[in-house]
Amino acid sequence: FDYGYAQVVREYDLFGRIKRASFIGDDVKRARWKVGGYSFSEFVYEDGNQIEARYYGEDGKLVLRADLGYAVIKMKYDEYSRNISETYFDVKELPVVSTEYRCAGIEYEYDKMYNKTVLRYLGPDGKHMTRDDTGITETRREYDFAGNIVKESYFVIDGEKLKPAVNKDTGYASFEDAFENGNWIEG
Repeated sequence: FDYGYAQVVREYDLFGRIKRASFIGDDVKRARWKVGGYSFSEFVYEDGNQIEARYYGEDGKLVLRADLGYAVIKMKYDEYSRNISETYFDVKELPVVSTEYRCAGIEYEYDKMYNKTVLRYLGPDGKHMTRDDTGITETRREYDFAGNIVKESYFVIDGEKLKPAVNKDTGYASFEDAFENGNWIEG
């Protein structure tokens, strides 16, 4: 496979976290990863959590990732270090719709067992948006004691309210699974 580079050089902080990852070509110069469309990335951490990732071209300027459609991703965490939101930005650091997630951001909610119970899709304005690929605005999940998803339901924004919606990807508005001794038995 020709990914467009010969090696990846990683720089780490004192805690062993990646600060920068650079793609290097056979000529020992910066190269562009063909899949992602960027040459190097930088990562920022706060209180042990990654709060930002930035992607650059060979010229050192921000570039949109070819595979994800954003140049910068920013994350926020709650007091328990759970990721409660991520937002995507273009090369001018303006909100942009990610080509992978088809939204400009996602907010997360959790249950007391740290399971993600709500995924709320946001537009560039920071408000609810309906994804064009799935036709949904929000996903809600329920879990069993072992952390298995036992119910997942989809919703769309209708004015100011959410209403049940059929996910275009799956063809249903909700599903339920059952587990016994950690093994899936029906769905």
